[in-house]
Amino acid sequence: MQRTVFSSLLAVAFCLAAASTAMAVPVVTPTADYISRTTLLAPVCAGPCTPPTSIVQTFQGGGFVATPSTPLQVRQVPASFATWGSPPFTEGATPQVYFAQGATSLTLNFNQVATIGGFELEPNAFSLVTYTASFFNGATLVETIVLSVNGNAGARLFASDNPLGFNRIVVTGASDFAIARVRAGVGGAPTAVPEPATMILLGTGLAGVVAKVRRRRKQ
Repeated sequence: MQRTVFSSLLAVAFCLAAASTAMAVPVVTPTADYISRTTLLAPVCAGPCTPPTSIVQTFQGGGFVATPSTPLQVRQVPASFATWGSPPFTEGATPQVYFAQGATSLTLNFNQVATIGGFELEPNAFSLVTYTASFFNGATLVETIVLSVNGNAGARLFASDNPLGFNRIVVTGASDFAIARVRAGVGGAPTAVPEPATMILLGTGLAGVVAKVRRRRKQ
């Protein structure tokens, strides 16, 4: 009986540790780790991707092809899209961006599953707008990121680091918007550890069981 209880608790400890390493990690700043583990997907247009008239057909790179659900106009900050964010919240302050004019939602469909990736986003409106980015693997929702983004030089990164993987991102908000720096990659998420409180409680429980088993053996 004692061995069964002890083995069960060890199994619970193992499961908690395994679950902690499989957690999704929202990526809200383009860190060196994020950039090194992803490939920047380049826009592909019918001809040269020239601002402000070209339309993006797909984004491609590193074996990934991401297809937007709505036409995206190629724009350049600040010539044809007024502002963007700046580091550390974005990779740069004057990127080429892809404007979903008149659309308040966009779906990016990937040709294969990525475990890390996303894009920067800024609203067209010069105000604070809340956007929701939902990451799907097939029909399964694996992560949701909600951020309020300032349309006046406040672009933010919406990206996921998720071992479950995703092949579709759906973003929605109250204003049309532009995206930039579309990235994707495959690789394990950074190792997470259980919170100290969890480990303390778990360790205390195991120690108690061991002590109880020892007392019974002495009796």
